Amino acid sequence: MAKKNSNPTHSSTTRTVLIIVLVALVLGLVLVGAKIAMDKQQLATQPDATIAGTKALTGYSEPATYETGKGLWLKGGKLLNDEQITAEAKAGTPVFEYYFDYTCNVCNDYDQFLGTQMNDLVEGGKAVVVMRPTLTHDLPMAHMANNLLFWTAQNHPDKLWKLQKILADYTLNTYKSSDYEANRNNEKWQSEAKDPAPVLTRLAKEAGIDYSQVPEASTDSGRVSINILAQTRGPQQFGTNGSAGTPTYIANGKLLDVSGARKDKNFLEQAVVG
Repeated sequence: MAKKNSNPTHSSTTRTVLIIVLVALVLGLVLVGAKIAMDKQQLATQPDATIAGTKALTGYSEPATYETGKGLWLKGGKLLNDEQITAEAKAGTPVFEYYFDYTCNVCNDYDQFLGTQMNDLVEGGKAVVVMRPTLTHDLPMAHMANNLLFWTAQNHPDKLWKLQKILADYTLNTYKSSDYEANRNNEKWQSEAKDPAPVLTRLAKEAGIDYSQVPEASTDSGRVSINILAQTRGPQQFGTNGSAGTPTYIANGKLLDVSGARKDKNFLEQAVVG
């Protein structure tokens, strides 16, 4: 009868491999647990009535309603809901934020070379773009356009991005610095700026929206976001002195200097996505 062949070296190697596998599994579980704990801590540190995960992403706890300053979060040409925003935050998706006034001449001056880059960033899907329409000028077009945009976000979110592009195109060609200078004595331009309802009716129709269904705009529509930037977010996050204006650009929670964008067609994508 043959004797069984015992191999101590083989048994030792097997035990070593098992120990390594078990240690790897334990470390994996520890890391997963730490990640879950960190996510929970980040969510828990945000104030009530804000969108979960946003502070970790942008350094700012995003308000949950447009009335309290929520921006328009866009990715792939679509408006994101709160759950999708939180999912992007957990994924660490790059974020670009833009504070603007539709009648801000400097905003529209910059949009001559940044507008296409922003559109590409929204539609490309590599980053989230947060549009923050606000009020820094006195013309009624701004608060009425803001009101239309926020109403569309709540009632026809599928049409929001198309409407934004239409509004941006109109204001780009109407409220640049050169337009203000050229139309000082233009009664038609002055009339449309002060009573923009006919223009907004036409622009809304181009986006498939019945403007007659939009409630009357508050003269403060959109103002809260610039107030937050000036009074709390700016001083706390960026060390600013309690004032804010448009345009303001923020990439991944840091103020962005766009002075070099005029010469670089890929400036925004490089600055935001890398």
